[in-house]
This record gives sequence, C-alpha cells and structure tokens, in this order.
Amino acid sequence: MSSSGVLSKYECDVLEDPTEHRSLVGALQYCTNSRPEISFAVNKACQFLQRPTHLHLKAVKRIIRYLKGTGSHGITFTARDSLHISCFTDADRSSCLDDRKSTEVEYRALANGAAEVLWLQKLLTELQVEFQKLSVLYCDNLSSIQLISNHIIHARTKHVEIDYHFVREKVVDGSFVVQHVHSEDQIADPCTKLIPVQRFVALRSKLTVSSRLESAYIRVREVVVHVKAIIAEKVKLEWKTHEGRDLTESVESIEIEEDEVSEVSSEKDSTG
Repeated sequence: MSSSGVLSKYECDVLEDPTEHRSLVGALQYCTNSRPEISFAVNKACQFLQRPTHLHLKAVKRIIRYLKGTGSHGITFTARDSLHISCFTDADRSSCLDDRKSTEVEYRALANGAAEVLWLQKLLTELQVEFQKLSVLYCDNLSSIQLISNHIIHARTKHVEIDYHFVREKVVDGSFVVQHVHSEDQIADPCTKLIPVQRFVALRSKLTVSSRLESAYIRVREVVVHVKAIIAEKVKLEWKTHEGRDLTESVESIEIEEDEVSEVSSEKDSTG
C-alpha cells in the first residue's frame, strides 16, 4: 500500500462476489505473524470487508505482490548477551482534530503496550528467565510521557484516568520505564500509518525483517564478533600472565642495578 493511497467505501464499484476478497484478507492476517511490516496495510483492508470494492481488491493484490517479491524475507532472531524487553508504542493521529485527542490516542496505545509487556514479563518469569535490565516502553508523544509524571489529573484528561493510573502505578513500582523516542527512530510507524517507501524499507530492517542472505550475514557477523571476543579474552589473560612475569623480572633487574650503583658509589668514596 503506497503512502498516497487512501481507501474509501464509496470510491469504486462494489464487488459482485466478495468471497475471494474476504478469503485473501483472512489469509493475510496470518502472514502478519511473521511479516509485521504489513500489519497496517492488512488492518486497513480489514476495515472494508463489509462492502469491498474493486479498489479494495486492487490494494489487497498489491500486498500479495509485495509478499511474493519479498518471499525470502522473515523475522530474524539473534542471540544477545543480556535479556530485556523493549516496546515501541505509536498510534495514527492523522484524523485527530486537537492535541487532547492526539494525546488520548497515544496514551491508550501506551497503555496497551504496557499490558503486553507485563504479560510477557509474567510469562518469562514463570519460565524462570531472569531480566538483567528493566523493560523500556518507547513513545514519541511528549504529552503522553508528561501525563505519566504529572501528579495532577486535569479535567481534560478524565477520560483517560483509568489508563493513567494503570501505567503510572507500574512505572512507580519499577515494572518498566517509559522513555521518549524521536519520530525518526519510531520503528512502530510501519505498523500504524502510511509512510514513504524509503522510510518503510529502512524501518523494516529495524523490525528484524530481512532476507535469508541478510540473515546469514548477520549470523556470520555475530559469530565473528563472538570469536573475536573469545580470542581477545584469551590474549588478555595470557598478557596478564606474561605481564606479571615481566614485572617480576624488571623488579629484579632494578634491584640489581641499584646494588651496582651503590657499589660504584662506595668505590668512588674509598678512592677519593
């Protein structure tokens, strides 16, 4: 789905038999599990299942062509030295008429992300998985972040009071932290809004979606880094061993030199 494409219910003729269209959209929903970058496009297509038109079918076929052209792509799982959860929350605010509604949409997205993080933390804890760092929720809306740290609930935010207490209480008790992320680094954008192709491709890799060749390169690079770390640690240990030996020898040589100097000075005193 292109960044300039806007779908409407009444822009084109209605499909005579929407069965095929609905079947394709239903199948695409399963694809989002391994291809999260198409989540927004598939979700947008789902909004017109009741009255699909030829334009909607064309948009669905465009998604299928994209999947066919990137058939070798998939989520790449890589190993890390430490385990911690990072969650990026975002919402499409293009239809919001004022800042209050914009903050409401972003804050509710933040609350949904917090609920997912807490569920995942509980699951991993039951599996006896230890966390080295606190989980981090990233949000690009400063008003939502300020709402968490603000102790006063204004009249304009009463409609988000429940979500406010939920997120803020979890931040206070140390379940996770909320940090601001710049809009350019918001990797959740492909899942929430239409974006240009160049930005879509750049953020797709940050969603760990890559081709088999790229995945193989990433694995080889990680192996090389791991091997280099092992070699560096081994060399460091050997260097410390030799360093201690050299230090002992240098101390002995210094003592010998000091003895020679004292002998020479005593000979000079006797001759003088």
